[in-house]
Amino acid sequence: MKINNLKFLDKYFPYMPYPKRIASSARLSGIKGSEQQRNEMIEGLNNNLFKLIDDAFEKKVKKGEQPLLCGKEILKCVKKVIPKIKIKISSENVSGFDAFVENIFDKNKKTIIGYAFSIPETIKKGSNDELLRHEMHHILEEAVAPKMAARSNTENLIGRLKNYTVYKNEEHLYFYEDNLYQKMSFKNTQEEIKYLNTIIKNHFKGFKTPSEEKIEVMQTWRHLLKSELNAYTDQAKFACKEKTPDEYLKDKYGDYLFEPKIKLIEQILKDEIAGVRKISAEKYGKKSTV
Repeated sequence: MKINNLKFLDKYFPYMPYPKRIASSARLSGIKGSEQQRNEMIEGLNNNLFKLIDDAFEKKVKKGEQPLLCGKEILKCVKKVIPKIKIKISSENVSGFDAFVENIFDKNKKTIIGYAFSIPETIKKGSNDELLRHEMHHILEEAVAPKMAARSNTENLIGRLKNYTVYKNEEHLYFYEDNLYQKMSFKNTQEEIKYLNTIIKNHFKGFKTPSEEKIEVMQTWRHLLKSELNAYTDQAKFACKEKTPDEYLKDKYGDYLFEPKIKLIEQILKDEIAGVRKISAEKYGKKSTV
């Protein structure tokens, strides 16, 4: 059961007038197709970028220089692939093997207008260039999935949900970072997922989280986990030629249990939606269907 219909709240909470999401303006135009087709498009765009990156590396080597590129040189290549999207690149708060991406909002903080790309001061071929591949995948994913970018826009989420606050949003994100985007702490997958199932439910109980908020938060968690899995998969195809992407992922990132965690979130979502449908059906005298 796919739970990615953004009209869900309007359909199953007709008595609660939620403001509409504001879509990100930092997106590619005319994007259509299935999730798989979009993933293929992202990988293709990333391939195009790294053809330019490799050409830049090769020019350096031909000059007798090290295959190193600075932020300005990287940005020049990125702008050739996505020229209409605002991109900033800096090396603040990162080491030689760290990188991350943040959204750039408009002055009223109501919509995403671009992405701030934090990467090491220099990118070296065969050393830390897979970091660039990974983080660029995140940017491209947001650019071809504007609905998800709208959901990740905190201000829009707060505007949609009753009694929702910046504090609550931060706590939900802290929970994701501290518990879901971490390596397993138990000896086997079954124990880990059982534990996560318990603490997820306790997390929502602790905040007395209403159903519409649970659904939004868990959709965000699911998206974040899938986004990491997709980025690591793309990185695996790029970084390792001796192993298959699955082998590379299992060896280096298997302890993160991305796929089992995604399945857990989807099952909790399914159960929550089934409960909401039942309540809505009873309220309006309709037969509940799941």
